[in-house]
Amino acid sequence: LELKKTEEQQRKKQLEQQRQLQLQKEEQKLREEKEQQRQLQLQEEEQQLQLQKEEHEKRQLQMESERERQRKVQEWKQNQQQLELKKTEEQQRKKQLEQQRQLQLQKEEQKLREEKEQQRQLQLQEEEQQLQLQKEEHEKRQLQMESERERQRKVQEWKQNQQQLELKKTE
Repeated sequence: LELKKTEEQQRKKQLEQQRQLQLQKEEQKLREEKEQQRQLQLQEEEQQLQLQKEEHEKRQLQMESERERQRKVQEWKQNQQQLELKKTEEQQRKKQLEQQRQLQLQKEEQKLREEKEQQRQLQLQEEEQQLQLQKEEHEKRQLQMESERERQRKVQEWKQNQQQLELKKTE
Protein backbone atom coordinates (compact mmCIF):
# COMPACT_ATOMS: atom_id res chain seq x y z
CA LEU A 1 0.00 0.00 0.00
CA GLU A 2 2.74 2.39 0.91
CA LEU A 3 4.47 1.59 -2.34
CA LYS A 4 1.31 2.25 -4.34
CA LYS A 5 0.84 5.49 -2.52
CA THR A 6 4.36 6.70 -3.31
CA GLU A 7 3.98 5.55 -6.93
CA GLU A 8 0.71 7.48 -7.20
CA GLN A 9 2.33 10.55 -5.71
CA GLN A 10 5.24 10.16 -8.08
CA ARG A 11 2.89 9.87 -11.02
CA LYS A 12 0.93 12.98 -9.95
CA LYS A 13 4.16 14.86 -9.48
CA GLN A 14 5.31 13.93 -13.00
CA LEU A 15 1.95 14.96 -14.46
CA GLU A 16 2.15 18.29 -12.66
CA GLN A 17 5.68 18.85 -13.92
CA GLN A 18 4.59 18.05 -17.48
CA ARG A 19 1.65 20.44 -17.15
CA GLN A 20 3.94 23.17 -15.80
CA LEU A 21 6.39 22.55 -18.62
CA GLN A 22 3.57 22.75 -21.18
CA LEU A 23 2.36 26.02 -19.66
CA GLN A 24 5.83 27.51 -19.76
CA LYS A 25 6.22 26.53 -23.42
CA GLU A 26 2.90 28.15 -24.35
CA GLU A 27 3.74 31.31 -22.43
CA GLN A 28 7.13 31.42 -24.09
CA LYS A 29 5.48 30.99 -27.48
CA LEU A 30 2.99 33.80 -26.72
CA ARG A 31 5.79 36.11 -25.58
CA GLU A 32 7.74 35.40 -28.75
CA GLU A 33 4.72 36.07 -30.98
CA LYS A 34 3.98 39.30 -29.12
CA GLU A 35 7.59 40.38 -29.45
CA GLN A 36 7.54 39.55 -33.16
CA GLN A 37 4.41 41.67 -33.70
CA ARG A 38 5.93 44.52 -31.74
CA GLN A 39 9.07 44.30 -33.86
CA LEU A 40 7.02 44.33 -37.06
CA GLN A 41 5.03 47.33 -35.89
CA LEU A 42 8.22 49.15 -34.98
CA GLN A 43 9.68 48.42 -38.41
CA GLU A 44 6.54 49.75 -40.12
CA GLU A 45 6.58 52.91 -38.02
CA GLU A 46 10.25 53.45 -38.79
CA GLN A 47 9.60 52.99 -42.51
CA GLN A 48 6.71 55.42 -42.29
CA LEU A 49 8.85 57.96 -40.50
CA GLN A 50 11.61 57.48 -43.02
CA LEU A 51 9.21 58.07 -45.87
CA GLN A 52 7.81 61.20 -44.25
CA LYS A 53 11.31 62.46 -43.60
CA GLU A 54 12.31 61.89 -47.23
CA GLU A 55 9.13 63.58 -48.44
CA HIS A 56 9.80 66.55 -46.21
CA GLU A 57 13.41 66.84 -47.41
CA LYS A 58 12.25 66.57 -51.01
CA ARG A 59 9.72 69.39 -50.51
CA GLN A 60 12.34 71.50 -48.80
CA LEU A 61 14.75 71.01 -51.67
CA GLN A 62 12.04 71.94 -54.17
CA MET A 63 11.15 75.05 -52.20
CA GLU A 64 14.77 76.11 -51.96
CA SER A 65 15.40 75.55 -55.64
CA GLU A 66 12.20 77.49 -56.45
CA ARG A 67 13.29 80.35 -54.21
CA GLU A 68 16.68 80.35 -55.87
CA ARG A 69 15.07 80.42 -59.30
CA GLN A 70 12.79 83.27 -58.32
CA ARG A 71 15.71 85.15 -56.81
CA LYS A 72 17.66 84.82 -60.08
CA VAL A 73 14.64 85.85 -62.15
CA GLN A 74 14.12 88.83 -59.86
CA GLU A 75 17.77 89.76 -60.10
CA TRP A 76 17.67 89.56 -63.89
CA LYS A 77 14.50 91.69 -63.99
CA GLN A 78 16.06 94.32 -61.77
CA ASN A 79 19.16 94.43 -63.94
CA GLN A 80 17.00 94.85 -67.01
CA GLN A 81 15.04 97.64 -65.38
CA GLN A 82 18.17 99.46 -64.35
CA LEU A 83 19.54 99.21 -67.86
CA GLU A 84 16.27 100.51 -69.23
CA LEU A 85 16.25 103.33 -66.77
CA LYS A 86 19.76 104.35 -67.70
CA LYS A 87 18.86 104.28 -71.36
CA THR A 88 15.97 106.68 -71.06
CA GLU A 89 15.68 110.09 -69.45
CA GLU A 90 13.56 110.70 -66.37
CA GLN A 91 11.11 112.86 -68.25
CA GLN A 92 10.57 110.23 -70.91
CA ARG A 93 9.98 107.59 -68.27
CA LYS A 94 7.35 109.73 -66.53
CA LYS A 95 5.66 110.42 -69.82
CA GLN A 96 5.53 106.74 -70.70
CA LEU A 97 4.13 105.84 -67.30
CA GLU A 98 1.42 108.45 -67.66
CA GLN A 99 0.53 107.19 -71.12
CA GLN A 100 0.31 103.65 -69.82
CA ARG A 101 -1.88 104.75 -66.95
CA GLN A 102 -4.17 106.63 -69.31
CA LEU A 103 -4.34 103.66 -71.63
CA GLN A 104 -5.17 101.34 -68.78
CA LEU A 105 -7.89 103.70 -67.60
CA GLN A 106 -9.39 103.89 -71.07
CA LYS A 107 -9.36 100.12 -71.37
CA GLU A 108 -11.07 99.69 -68.03
CA GLU A 109 -13.68 102.32 -68.87
CA GLN A 110 -14.30 100.69 -72.23
CA LYS A 111 -14.64 97.32 -70.56
CA LEU A 112 -17.09 98.76 -68.01
CA ARG A 113 -19.14 100.37 -70.76
CA GLU A 114 -19.28 97.11 -72.71
CA GLU A 115 -20.32 95.14 -69.65
CA LYS A 116 -22.98 97.68 -68.82
CA GLU A 117 -24.27 97.60 -72.38
CA GLN A 118 -24.28 93.82 -72.35
CA GLN A 119 -26.30 93.79 -69.14
CA ARG A 120 -28.68 96.35 -70.56
CA GLN A 121 -29.14 94.26 -73.71
CA LEU A 122 -29.78 91.15 -71.66
CA GLN A 123 -32.31 92.97 -69.53
CA LEU A 124 -34.03 94.32 -72.63
CA GLN A 125 -34.21 90.86 -74.13
CA GLU A 126 -35.69 89.47 -70.96
CA GLU A 127 -38.26 92.26 -70.83
CA GLU A 128 -39.16 91.72 -74.47
CA GLN A 129 -39.60 88.00 -73.88
CA GLN A 130 -41.75 88.77 -70.87
CA LEU A 131 -43.86 91.21 -72.88
CA GLN A 132 -44.17 88.72 -75.71
CA LEU A 133 -45.38 86.08 -73.31
CA GLN A 134 -47.91 88.45 -71.75
CA LYS A 135 -49.09 89.53 -75.19
CA GLU A 136 -49.56 85.93 -76.31
CA GLU A 137 -51.42 85.15 -73.10
CA HIS A 138 -53.67 88.17 -73.62
CA GLU A 139 -54.39 87.25 -77.26
CA LYS A 140 -55.16 83.68 -76.23
CA ARG A 141 -57.66 84.91 -73.62
CA GLN A 142 -59.22 87.29 -76.13
CA LEU A 143 -59.64 84.50 -78.67
CA GLN A 144 -61.24 82.32 -76.03
CA MET A 145 -63.61 85.12 -75.06
CA GLU A 146 -64.54 85.83 -78.67
CA SER A 147 -65.14 82.19 -79.47
CA GLU A 148 -67.30 81.95 -76.34
CA ARG A 149 -69.29 85.05 -77.39
CA GLU A 150 -69.71 83.61 -80.89
CA ARG A 151 -70.93 80.31 -79.42
CA GLN A 152 -73.43 82.12 -77.17
CA ARG A 153 -74.61 84.25 -80.11
CA LYS A 154 -75.25 81.13 -82.22
CA VAL A 155 -77.04 79.45 -79.35
CA GLN A 156 -79.17 82.59 -78.93
CA GLU A 157 -79.85 82.72 -82.65
CA TRP A 158 -80.87 79.08 -82.70
CA LYS A 159 -83.18 79.64 -79.71
CA GLN A 160 -84.83 82.58 -81.44
CA ASN A 161 -85.31 80.55 -84.62
CA GLN A 162 -86.87 77.77 -82.60
CA GLN A 163 -89.20 80.26 -80.94
CA GLN A 164 -90.23 81.72 -84.30
CA LEU A 165 -90.82 78.26 -85.68
CA GLU A 166 -92.95 77.44 -82.64
CA LEU A 167 -94.88 80.64 -83.14
CA LYS A 168 -95.58 79.93 -86.80
CA LYS A 169 -96.63 76.48 -85.87
CA THR A 170 -99.09 77.68 -83.28
CA GLU A 171 -100.47 80.35 -85.60
